[in-house]
Amino acid sequence: MSKLLFAALSISLLCGTRAPAQFTDSVVARVQEEIITAFRIYEESLRQEQLMRREMSGPELDKALATLRRHTGARLIEQELIYAEFQSLGAEVPGSLVQQRLDLFVKEQAGGNRATFETMLEGQGLTLRQFTDKLRRALAVELLVRERVSRNIEITPAEVQAYYAANQAEFAQPEQVRLETIVIRGGDKEPAKLDETVAKVQAELAAGKPFADVARAHSEDSFAEQGGDRGWQETTKYGEALRGILTTLAPGTIRQEPLKLGADVYILRLAGRRGGGIPALDGELQEKIQDFLARREETTRYRDFVATLRRKYHVKIFDRDLAEFWESR
Repeated sequence: MSKLLFAALSISLLCGTRAPAQFTDSVVARVQEEIITAFRIYEESLRQEQLMRREMSGPELDKALATLRRHTGARLIEQELIYAEFQSLGAEVPGSLVQQRLDLFVKEQAGGNRATFETMLEGQGLTLRQFTDKLRRALAVELLVRERVSRNIEITPAEVQAYYAANQAEFAQPEQVRLETIVIRGGDKEPAKLDETVAKVQAELAAGKPFADVARAHSEDSFAEQGGDRGWQETTKYGEALRGILTTLAPGTIRQEPLKLGADVYILRLAGRRGGGIPALDGELQEKIQDFLARREETTRYRDFVATLRRKYHVKIFDRDLAEFWESR
C-alpha cells in the first residue's frame, strides 16, 4: 500500500489518547447496519486536533477542526463500506496476521511487555479482546484495499518518459550559488583606515592565503566563524546588484574589485554554482516520477473502488455538513 492509503486506513485510534466522555455520542452516519458516532470521529481525529489547538485559535481553529472532522467522518464511512464488501465475500483475516500485527503493537507501544500493553488498553477503556477485534477489522480493510487497489500497478519507462516530456516546467530547478564573503564594516572607521584594512585583506588573498582563513581573521559579520561561507542560496535571494555580479564570476574565483554597499566593503568569492534549467532524466528522477505516477494511479483506483461500493451499499448521513462533503467527493 502507498503511504497515502496506509495513512487513510491507519488504526491510530486504537492506541491514542481517549476522548473526553462529555463529547456528544450522537449518530452521524450509518453504513448498512454499522453506525458512526460523533464521538468516534472525535476520538479518531483527537491527536491531530490536539496539534491544531496548540498552533491555532479562534475562527481559524474552528474552521480547521470542522474540516478535519469532515475528512475523518468520510474516511470512516469509506472504511465501513470496504469492510462491508470484505464481509460479503465471506473472507477472513488470517489469524497469524492478526497475531503478527498485535505483537508489533505490543513491541512498539509497550516494549514487548504484554501486561503493560493490556494496562495501557485499560486506561483507554479497552480490553485486549476489543482491541483485537478492532485490529481484525482494520486488517480486513487493509487487505481488501491491497487486493483491489494496490496490486499490479506497473509504471512503464515509456510512461515515465512521457510525463517528464509533458511536465518539464515542474522539474525546473532554480539556480543556487555558494557565496563566501569578507565584510569590512566602515561605519566606525576613518576612510583611510577602511582602505588600509581592505588592502591588507587583498594582499593576503593575493599571496595565496585561503579565503576562509582570511575571513576568520578579518571579516566583521556573523559568517566570519564559517570562513565567510553563506551556504547554498538561490541566486534570487540576493539583491539585483549582487545578482549581476554573481553572473560574471566563475566558481572558485574571487572578485578583484571589492563591492561597496553603504559604508561597508564586501570581498566576494563564488565557491560554487548549481541548478538552473531542467535536470536530466537520470535514475533518481525516473524513480521519483515512477513513484508519483504509481501513487496517482493508486488514488484513482481507490476512488473508483469506493464509488462502486457507494452504489452497492446503503449509506445514510445525518450530519448536514458531512453529507454535503460526502456528496462532493
